[in-house]
Amino acid sequence: MTKYQVKKYFSWGSLKLEPLQYLLVKESDYPDSYTVIQENSNEAIEVNKKSFQNYLTSGFIEKV
Repeated sequence: MTKYQVKKYFSWGSLKLEPLQYLLVKESDYPDSYTVIQENSNEAIEVNKKSFQNYLTSGFIEKV
């Protein structure tokens, strides 16, 4: 698993994210997807790898 820090306020599926929160990211059982887990709540969503990359390059999240 890889850890990411939330840098901006945003909603991602059912996750409501704000700065200084952490996400744990791992390969999903679904093709071309990641499982994203909100660290403090353990709530998880499945996200497309391209969507994940867009949030990363847009500065919403940053690898720790």
